[in-house]
Amino acid sequence: MNMHVRPLAALVAITAVLAAGCGQAAGGGGSSQAPPPSAPANVRISGVFYATTSAQPHGGSPQGGVVIGIFTRPFSTAGPLMADPPSPVATVRTDADGTFTFELPGSRPRYFVSAIDARGYAPGRWARPGATVRLVTCTNCPIPL
Repeated sequence: MNMHVRPLAALVAITAVLAAGCGQAAGGGGSSQAPPPSAPANVRISGVFYATTSAQPHGGSPQGGVVIGIFTRPFSTAGPLMADPPSPVATVRTDADGTFTFELPGSRPRYFVSAIDARGYAPGRWARPGATVRLVTCTNCPIPL
């Protein structure tokens, strides 16, 4: 009878190991609770808005009080008005030193940032989350058509 006990014990041990492994592979892990939902990542994009002239295209002074918008698609602030312009995901107003910061939930790889009420020609820029954007308006440059 001792000869039959050893193979039977080995068979029971192998079956227990395989059953435990199958439970782990199927996600059993011993917990009956569902994993907590993951919170959406926050996107942070900041920058500075400058005003310049055609005589000093690389200079400029920071401009406060300008509304900046963040968009999911690009658009042009030059030329004829768009029939269906995109709506901003969010807007902020620049501080007295021209700085602005967006912090919003999202997971897009990039956003289009543009001044909404700037005086002059102010093209927008693509920005990735975590980036710092330099937006510039030229107050006396001809606006391209």
